[in-house]
Amino acid sequence: MRTMTRKITAEQFEREYAERGSMTVERLRELGRVVRPCDCEEEGCEGWRSVSQEHAAEIDDPAKPWAR
Repeated sequence: MRTMTRKITAEQFEREYAERGSMTVERLRELGRVVRPCDCEEEGCEGWRSVSQEHAAEIDDPAKPWAR
């Protein structure tokens, strides 16, 4: 996985992601969404992504490098 410079903090991304969805950060978390780094390198990417807790567990599992 490449190391990418993050344009904003994870907290700022989560707050802005929630606002774009017309909800609060607390509601996002109730829905099981968490923030993880993104290295897609697409134009406009802020270096973070919102994923389900289940997907985050796979991303965080070193035995599953394909999940990243």
